[in-house]
Amino acid sequence: MPARLGLWTGVLVTPLAALLALGSAGAGHGDYVFAKLLFPAFMLPPLGLLIWLALAQYPLYGWIIDWTRQRKQARRGTAIVAALHLGALAIIVFHPPDGFGSALSYRPEYSVLCETSERFDWIGRRGSWDLALKGVDYRLSVWEEGANRTASRPLERATWIRISGLTLGRAVGWYAPEMLYDPGSAVLIVNGHPVSALPRAWKGGSERSWAPEVEVPVPLNLNAEQFSIGYYIAFPIEPKVGDHYELDLGTALLDNASVRLPKQRSCYCPGKFLWRKPGHPGPTTDEQIC
Repeated sequence: MPARLGLWTGVLVTPLAALLALGSAGAGHGDYVFAKLLFPAFMLPPLGLLIWLALAQYPLYGWIIDWTRQRKQARRGTAIVAALHLGALAIIVFHPPDGFGSALSYRPEYSVLCETSERFDWIGRRGSWDLALKGVDYRLSVWEEGANRTASRPLERATWIRISGLTLGRAVGWYAPEMLYDPGSAVLIVNGHPVSALPRAWKGGSERSWAPEVEVPVPLNLNAEQFSIGYYIAFPIEPKVGDHYELDLGTALLDNASVRLPKQRSCYCPGKFLWRKPGHPGPTTDEQIC
């Protein structure tokens, strides 16, 4: 076997690999799939600043295999090359650096509220429902914000739910019907064990803030501000991945009429690799549920 077979094989492979990588980069507008697969180390800082050195990657791989083969340790050389390449690829997939969270990625397993378990008289699905009552059209929106992740959260250990409402058409004449809601009636049932919501509520510190920062008095009038981000309620528990849970919001007073609010249950989504097509804006809300 020629002494430098690996080196020259790397030299011959490099132009094809470089063309595939450049094509997938698309002048900065592509998905970088082949760039990540073929040159993963150079997708990571600081090697990303020395991208032209990527042309030496495959010749270097070949030289390592040749050098170890001459010492009758070819398997060790192959293992070194595989560890270098697959290790860099694993970082790209599982912990992508800022700016490179594109086509090839891994989404860990998670659980999330995904289905309406009981609608009562509401019409809708997955966090958005409408109700016609006494000539007024109401809309209710509910999002699971998840557990505490930063020190800025007002509670150390909690699961957050964001809730908002409005009346379509806003008002009947000059009258805007109230949508009064007391979070004390909400229950999160985790693996069959009910956990009551805290009898408190929060809102963002500004109109564009998407985090619970300022505590507000209850009950809440969900219809007080049209198109508002909403209010936050909290449950003193953090369901684990794989736990089954159901959100029962209880009741609200819609223009003084007591109305049951929809219930939602969780879905478990196993971890999986995501392969986004070039030009695709990203998964829609429907696609994000497993």
